[in-house]
Amino acid sequence: MQALTSIPVPTPLTPAGSSLASKSERSFEEVLSGTVEGASKLKTVREESRKLVAEAFITPLLAQIRENNKAAAPFGPTDGEKRFGPIFDQAVADSMSRPDRFPMVMAVERSILQRIEQAEQGGRR
Repeated sequence: MQALTSIPVPTPLTPAGSSLASKSERSFEEVLSGTVEGASKLKTVREESRKLVAEAFITPLLAQIRENNKAAAPFGPTDGEKRFGPIFDQAVADSMSRPDRFPMVMAVERSILQRIEQAEQGGRR
């Protein structure tokens, strides 16, 4: 039987904001500051815009619609629907914001790219 002291203890996960976070994790501030180059910058801005629209706009709307269901017992939401509703809302919001030409995502993307351009021009002066 193995002694308890010889069992390896896993190291705790590093928070996203720490300096030890993986290189693949990029903060929204890094995207705005222009540290991501070229085509990956556009791809990152597009993905972050999509996530922002899904989280800040679509998910709350779906949650509000689901919570306002006051139907009687046979037609009302079940316990499963109440428990897993937020997960379903998030999945639907992600799929709704996924199309390439979703107008709200395009507007947010344009706004972010304009801010990046202004920051780059301000740094060149």
